[in-house]
Amino acid sequence: MTERGCVAVSFNELRHCDDADGIHAVTGFAPGDVIWSWVPFDGAGGKDRPCVVLASDGERDALIVAYLTSSDHSDDGDHVFLGYGAWASDSRASWARASRVFRVRTIDIRDSGVSLDRAQLKALRWAVGLHQRSR
Repeated sequence: MTERGCVAVSFNELRHCDDADGIHAVTGFAPGDVIWSWVPFDGAGGKDRPCVVLASDGERDALIVAYLTSSDHSDDGDHVFLGYGAWASDSRASWARASRVFRVRTIDIRDSGVSLDRAQLKALRWAVGLHQRSR
């Protein structure tokens, strides 16, 4: 793990985690919940950003997440357009990166409180599944 407890993981991690709908008994989060956590960049450094919970890893008291960005990725197959949500205080559109997932310890979550709607979560799960199968 990184010093802040967020690390990129393989899609195989999703196979060993609970992605059932509803709040997970150990982590207290459900798929589709939006949390805020520090996320590492592909290179050095990282930043605090919103992330969508894909699954819970109860054994590690951690979540498997995809991060959100407001940078336009309309022509990028690695990202899914999620539209607008309460997680973006400035009302900008958001994309989720479906080609890279992270494990975040629940103690490293800075904030939470909103969730994707069912259609947004379904689109993200479908895109993550495509990337998972292609690896």
